[in-house]
Amino acid sequence: RLADVLPIDDSGISPELYKFALQSHFDFTAVDSRQVPLFAVEFDGPTHANPKQVKRDRKKDALCEHFRFPLLRIGIPFLRDKYRSLDLLTWFVEVWFLSRAWDEAE
Repeated sequence: RLADVLPIDDSGISPELYKFALQSHFDFTAVDSRQVPLFAVEFDGPTHANPKQVKRDRKKDALCEHFRFPLLRIGIPFLRDKYRSLDLLTWFVEVWFLSRAWDEAE
């Protein structure tokens, strides 16, 4: 659930977003070795063009923006296309962790 990743209690978000965070989930959440959430991934397939789903996606985006929590939205082409023999989602995740390691090493 979003509520398991984002610190929604006493955060000042609206009751609507609070309820949404309790009922919704991320498709994939990357965590560090201490299980601290680092970023989330959402797979936006064909159903994400549905007006009801667009509204849900906007709520999820708003929550991530409010908490400054990185969210990667990725469509089907990014799972099929390859870069250096990796699908782009795998490549993005690898780059995320390499960038983090670089920053920590500086």
